[in-house]
Amino acid sequence: MKKFIVLTAALVFMSSSAFALIANSGHDFTGTFTNDICAPCHVPHNGTTGVGPLWSHSSATATSFTMYSNATIDMTIAGSPQAESLACLSCHDGETNLDDFIGSATTGTTMTAGIAANLGTDLSDDHPISITYDTAQDAAYNTIANATADGIVFYCACSNQVECASCHDVHNSFDVAPLLRFSNAGSNMCLACHIK
Repeated sequence: MKKFIVLTAALVFMSSSAFALIANSGHDFTGTFTNDICAPCHVPHNGTTGVGPLWSHSSATATSFTMYSNATIDMTIAGSPQAESLACLSCHDGETNLDDFIGSATTGTTMTAGIAANLGTDLSDDHPISITYDTAQDAAYNTIANATADGIVFYCACSNQVECASCHDVHNSFDVAPLLRFSNAGSNMCLACHIK
């Protein structure tokens, strides 16, 4: 019973910490579609688990994305965004309704065209996502151990994928704009992976 109480207290603390950091950030949607800070992304019942814990938002409606491509990159880039980045693109693709929650009607509101957060479906001019971070293919990158020690997060344990959330923290846990995992002052975030 004591373990249960400690675990419950830890979960309450973590969720209240996440709530406090999301408040007033770019992901604070209170006063827009719901009056609940978590509901635009998460739902306590009947959510999906494919892209995030109890995911409430519909998947990206775009069926085709133009991925980053460059002759100088030696690492493998997937042909389309993987689940971790599709969660982000379910709002940031400029096509999916922002209030397209599972089991609810929508207003047809999409992310405003022309703002930086609206990536659209052409990702060729953005940092590559759904790329396998493999320093054996390219020596111009720090080891995975060095990058993770600096704060980069890789996804899909089998292939160390770079996804949107490798650099961005949707819950704003670190309070660094624009929802970054750590400051990019002096190109710190870039240099966590890239050897320059």
